[in-house]
Amino acid sequence: MMDWVWWLEYGDLLLGFLLLWWLAGRLPGKARWYVVSFGIGWLALLGWQRHRARERLQQLDQRRSQLQQQLQQLNQQAQQMEMQNQQLAQQARELAQQSSELRQQLQQLAEGDSELSERRAGIQAQLSETEQQAIDVQRENQQLLERLQQLQQWRELAGSSE
Repeated sequence: MMDWVWWLEYGDLLLGFLLLWWLAGRLPGKARWYVVSFGIGWLALLGWQRHRARERLQQLDQRRSQLQQQLQQLNQQAQQMEMQNQQLAQQARELAQQSSELRQQLQQLAEGDSELSERRAGIQAQLSETEQQAIDVQRENQQLLERLQQLQQWRELAGSSE
């Protein structure tokens, strides 16, 4: 199979060399060497250009393979981040629900008598802590969403380069 590829890529140069050799045999002495020198130079230049183009194509194929691997890694990271985002969103919903329950309890205690003021202070502290956790989770969720948007942009860039 490799022989056929070589013949397809360089066979016309070999044919050109043979034609040049035949033509040189038909020309007068001094002109023969000018034509042969120019013809061999031209064919050598064409062969070198094809060889360099083939090397460049192989390099580009390797780079494309590397980019495809990077894209696969980015896709995996994006999936992991999406799962993390879902988990954080679930935690945020749970914390919001806990916060709502604590507010209701706080309101019930506010309506109660003064003996429950200690319990009220504890619930107030829990409420503050829960709200702070909700803020932290929301901030982390926002950062994760920004990363997902960045990954999506990278995907689009990688998709447009293929």
